[in-house]
Amino acid sequence: MRSGFVLLIAFVSLSSLHAQQTPLSGVIEGFTFDFPTKSVRPVIGSLGSATLGQPAFRGLTYGSVAPHQSFALTFAVTFHDEHCALLSGLGSSQTTQVRVPGSFAVPEGVAWSGDGATAVLYSRTGNWIQTISGLPSAVNAGASISVASLGGSLSAAATDLHGGRVVIGITGAAAGVYQIANGANFVPLLPVLQPIALAFSEDGGTLYVLDGATNQLFAQNVADLSYQSWPLNGLVDPIAIRAAHDSENRAVVYVAGRNDRLLQAYDSSTHQVLASVPLNFPPNVIEPLGIGSFLLASRTTSDDILWSFRNTPQPLVYFVPAMPVRSEENHRK
Repeated sequence: MRSGFVLLIAFVSLSSLHAQQTPLSGVIEGFTFDFPTKSVRPVIGSLGSATLGQPAFRGLTYGSVAPHQSFALTFAVTFHDEHCALLSGLGSSQTTQVRVPGSFAVPEGVAWSGDGATAVLYSRTGNWIQTISGLPSAVNAGASISVASLGGSLSAAATDLHGGRVVIGITGAAAGVYQIANGANFVPLLPVLQPIALAFSEDGGTLYVLDGATNQLFAQNVADLSYQSWPLNGLVDPIAIRAAHDSENRAVVYVAGRNDRLLQAYDSSTHQVLASVPLNFPPNVIEPLGIGSFLLASRTTSDDILWSFRNTPQPLVYFVPAMPVRSEENHRK
């Protein structure tokens, strides 16, 4: 994890949540928002012998950790407002929480740029997106943008390596993939009927679109907008995608099938299946965790296990059990 900058001037400090001030020792695979405990928690140890550690912050409504960084965006609802905060220095003795100025609603998801400098907040229920750029040291929060004018429903959002391009998926009457340009202009990119998930290649040159209506994966060249598509053989319920490189430096696209209980890796050039991994659980995400590792199923209840995988040629899937959470009183001692 690279160290995040600590901001003490540009934001109003928050004191309502509890920070973990003791630095973590040993190997830290990464950090994740844990819904059952409403907190940010570390994955301690290497996958295969890792555990989900004690909460770093509690009392959150939602949170999202920047990929391969030591900072996160968190959201909380109080009796007088909804606010967004930046957590910096995760895993260190200098963990801080500072409020991001601006008006916010709690998102249902966050799409991060590859460098972690831009976060696209989105809500499928509310039909809106909002971009926060300049993270972590020069934060600028844009206005919330409604997609209601398109006449459809927001289904997905993504941004590229440096946050220069923001794209959204729309289902319904105006189904397709659109790029957000000049504030709130929607530029059509692909007439996909049911864009379930979107992802950019690591260099930002290709946009991948998962189409649930035709059960295909589309790959669009960002430079000339040409595209190809291929069928997702073996998957009938695709839910998430992620473009990456495996441990042999092959460019791959990972696709997770929810009810299929399957993880597949496709060669991004030939579109051939490189690996197919049966799962004994329904995956719900493919999100960066550590260097060369990804979350595959986040926790929704206290009885759930966190599932992850490493980007080996034949992806290795690991479970991460959660250690018992100390009480608030013991946590502060």
